[in-house]
Amino acid sequence: MTRTLAVDYLAADRLGLPYRTVARLHRRDGRKLFVSLTGYDEAGKLCFTATALFLTVSIDRLLQHADDAPRHALMESFAGAEVPPSAQRFS
Repeated sequence: MTRTLAVDYLAADRLGLPYRTVARLHRRDGRKLFVSLTGYDEAGKLCFTATALFLTVSIDRLLQHADDAPRHALMESFAGAEVPPSAQRFS
């Protein structure tokens, strides 16, 4: 869940063009994930930066707020999904 998100645009972002983004997890404090992101155009020019604070939410908590069957079924499919090894170190 996004708690805060701040984006700094350093150049005009053009619609329809690809950007390379790099995200970094700086630290975890309980449920809080402190993240930064940088975005580069095709020439490698830095176009935007962002910082964010995300809060982890359990699948059970999300299911409590699922109002319809399709959303509930989707969340149930996530609950059974295998966590990739790269993500396990943050669990």
